[in-house]
Amino acid sequence: MTAPQATPWLNNSLYDDTFLARLLGEQTITPAVQALHDWLHRHQSAALNLNSNEAQLEDEFVKPLIAQLGWHSVKQINLSAQGKSQELDWALTLNQTAADRLKTSREPQHITVVVECKAPSIALDNGKANASNPHFQLMQYLNMYRVSYGFLTNGRLWRFYNNETLHSKKAFLEFDLSALMALPDANEQACAVGLFAQFFALASYAPVVQGAASSIQATASRAADYAFELENNLKSVIYGTDGEDSVFERIGQAIHARNLEASMGEVYENAMVLLYRLLFVVYFEDKNRALLDAHPHYARHSLASIYEG
Repeated sequence: MTAPQATPWLNNSLYDDTFLARLLGEQTITPAVQALHDWLHRHQSAALNLNSNEAQLEDEFVKPLIAQLGWHSVKQINLSAQGKSQELDWALTLNQTAADRLKTSREPQHITVVVECKAPSIALDNGKANASNPHFQLMQYLNMYRVSYGFLTNGRLWRFYNNETLHSKKAFLEFDLSALMALPDANEQACAVGLFAQFFALASYAPVVQGAASSIQATASRAADYAFELENNLKSVIYGTDGEDSVFERIGQAIHARNLEASMGEVYENAMVLLYRLLFVVYFEDKNRALLDAHPHYARHSLASIYEG
């Protein structure tokens, strides 16, 4: 079996994968996106040098990329909250006025995004629930200073966190810039860069009109509406709607037609078992598309193929 192709991003419970696919399809290659694409093409090698330390990575890649994304930044600033003092790698602000106020007041209300940077050789999550874990460290900063958004990076990998919404488990969107820039088609690359910019560029965080929702807030709202719509559609399929039989009823009818001697209890039990097995397979296929696409035989036997055929 051949290895699955590396994907340019990892969606870890933040949004629905099909919603991200929709966002990707909406991308247009604007001059700003093209400029960012060309910049990454010229500079991404600095993010892949595993011999670089954190300071070198920040100077050679992170700082200029933050500027390319349009942000105003304050580096290595000490802030106090809840009786503790912490030094942030980077605090990003919407404008220079907010950056200047942050430097003088040390009040986190001026921060739009907290950025935590690690050396290229450091994993972004070591699974530990303490400050040695970059993921835990960033979440601690976001909660301590009540900042809604965070970026976590080791140069090659860039994670986006939305702390405005509570999650029951780790939730983030991670872009692999190396895999992104290795996409075979130039137009595909540029659209993927556009999606990266949608989550990391200043333009997504600055409201067009004072008091209005920003683009990043609108994206989160759309994602919530999309998830709600999917849930309702799934309920309709399972339980039926508008006088149509549900999948559960159709399964039960098929089992009963072939097993007339079975009791209604047995039909119900077997219909329920089959329904949940089908739901498990559907979920597995949806979450492991790249792996299953690489399998030489699975695709033609998949539920997706059966449904589409």
